[in-house]
Amino acid sequence: MNNTIRIRRSAFTLIELLVVIAIIATLIALLLPAVQQAREAARRTQCKNHLKQLGLALHNYHDAHSIFPPGSVNSNAISAFVFLLPYLDLAPQYQLWNFNVTQADSLNNTADGVPVSSYFCPTRPRVSLQNTGHEALGDYAVSCGMAHTNRQWTVSNASPVIQQGMFAQNSNLRIRDVTDGLSQTFAVGEKRTKQQSLNSPQNRWGWHAARNTITAINSNCTHDTAAGLGGFGDLDANFGSEHIGGCQFLFGDGAVHFLSENINLVQHQNLGNRADGNVVQFP
Repeated sequence: MNNTIRIRRSAFTLIELLVVIAIIATLIALLLPAVQQAREAARRTQCKNHLKQLGLALHNYHDAHSIFPPGSVNSNAISAFVFLLPYLDLAPQYQLWNFNVTQADSLNNTADGVPVSSYFCPTRPRVSLQNTGHEALGDYAVSCGMAHTNRQWTVSNASPVIQQGMFAQNSNLRIRDVTDGLSQTFAVGEKRTKQQSLNSPQNRWGWHAARNTITAINSNCTHDTAAGLGGFGDLDANFGSEHIGGCQFLFGDGAVHFLSENINLVQHQNLGNRADGNVVQFP
């Protein structure tokens, strides 16, 4: 007699399938924010490393020339980031620049259109590494500090009275000129490149490429709007980033700190100035 044991297999019920799907959906919903946060943390670390490279380049430049590079040059508007190229192992790109003409001259079209990877924050979304004028883009700016009596155009003004930060037009500052201390003074920060009321992004690195600390981090510039100056642009704009809640700054001593957009505005302005005698405590 053939005794065969038959095992009856039952299929999943609809309710069981729905429960499994719901559990999977919940796990995905919990996992995605964690993955996004991990990716942003990695991008923020990469951005920090870019700023540290700039810090090394600035100090190597100072060692070679006994001064920091100018924020920009009056005769041609070429920015500090061009002068730093040889100290970022980019001497061949530096050789492309013609310093006898302006940044906007056609002779500098090739030089001005070459993107530099260490001048980009990976968090900032972009379609192209160049703007419509074929100028290479960048996400970092040297600091002009707080304009004297809130005066505009700090980056393009060569007056020593206006030069409150570590960089300005035709500046030739030494370490000894930063009397507040290098650890208490902004050197480079992430720059806010677009204001909601203005469509043209200001994120070139070959021309001017500076920011001041008149306006709070990530806030709309309004201090010059009444004067008909627009309040935002490469000549007079503020710091900011795509990182949530603030942006990163390279200080004169080479340290990089993330500062909240809610930092006290006076403290933010004091950190931009190299010789105002104010000591600022920050995280």
